[in-house]
Amino acid sequence: MKLSAFALVISTGAERCIDRNLGNRCQSACHGALINCKAGCTDGDTSCATRCEATALDCSYNCPCSTGCPTGCSTNAACAANEFCGYTDLLILNYRQHFQDEAVVIDTTTDVGRAVNFEYGWNDIENSCTIVLRGEMYMLGGSQRANSVTKINGCELESSEYHLNTPFVGGTSGSCAFYKETAALCFKEESKNYQACYQWEPGQRQTKRFPDTIYSHDWAEMTDYRYKDQMVVTGGCTTDWVYGCHNKAEIYDGEKWIEAPDVPVPHIDGRHLEVKGHKMTSDEEAVYILTGRGADFHGIPGMF
Repeated sequence: MKLSAFALVISTGAERCIDRNLGNRCQSACHGALINCKAGCTDGDTSCATRCEATALDCSYNCPCSTGCPTGCSTNAACAANEFCGYTDLLILNYRQHFQDEAVVIDTTTDVGRAVNFEYGWNDIENSCTIVLRGEMYMLGGSQRANSVTKINGCELESSEYHLNTPFVGGTSGSCAFYKETAALCFKEESKNYQACYQWEPGQRQTKRFPDTIYSHDWAEMTDYRYKDQMVVTGGCTTDWVYGCHNKAEIYDGEKWIEAPDVPVPHIDGRHLEVKGHKMTSDEEAVYILTGRGADFHGIPGMF
């Protein structure tokens, strides 16, 4: 199987910073600290709120790839000392290891992996949405507990007091993405033609409704394009997966979904391949699609 990648949306003027993912984690933590700080202020105490905002600005300024550390952790010694520059491990949870209480950690500086003990408890991870909000990692929904909200705390999954009032299951229909310090949970509901999107954030007991998409997005994938405050979805255009055309793309601009050009896909032996079972990510320059799977117009799996 050959892995294909291509850029979908091109930015202008932004310079790439190699530590952008660490910077995003840092900015998220600064945002969470601001909310927690203001929560401790009494009503009408503008001095307290102002101090919270000043602290948050300092925090954000010194994040990797921000104004104080424009080239990331390598900018200077002070930037390298930022706690988020030490976040080099990648945690991989596998629902097949659920009852073995094991996970895998990969050191991204050496590409060396090791097995670790990890307490899953009774929490569900299959087809859940993994997302970082306010500096903490959440797992939302899942195949068995579609309304659950779980946090990763050290080497264990910890159930929270919150529940999604709108269930979410990822996989062949549901897709999720980070969007402006909230989680966008979309396309799970067949009854709404895979066009409905909801917004959730920590502390919120009711999800908010996004505008519906133009097309259905079964078997789709989403990512944020935070450098333009946008969210992008690719894949799907009909509720009938057998005769689907999974090349549709849309961009959410903060108010509405805008149709984007279809995702370009290759032809093999006269068959028009579709985008499905794929992943997306973004940086300052573009939104990228990574895929090793396609399907012809009859929905028969193919490879490219």
